[in-house]
Amino acid sequence: MFTRHDLIDAIVSHLTGAKPAAPAASHNKLSPHGPKGRRFLSEFDIKRRLTSDGLTGGRTRLTLAPDEIVSPLAVDWLVLKGVEIVRE
Repeated sequence: MFTRHDLIDAIVSHLTGAKPAAPAASHNKLSPHGPKGRRFLSEFDIKRRLTSDGLTGGRTRLTLAPDEIVSPLAVDWLVLKGVEIVRE
């Protein structure tokens, strides 16, 4: 079965020019971590993180790990809200 993690690997491989890995059957479908430890963040994940961190109208930065992948919809939402993504 082609999972979300396989899709992420295929997209990243296409963008970097690397050969995509074969889909692995051992992926945990419920795990947000890909086979290489990357974390995919959807708009829901971003909103939940900002809410749990107590985002207020004055906060304009969101700190993410360098290996976290943010969905395009989440990026659009962050831009709309004026929140800057900072990688550490």
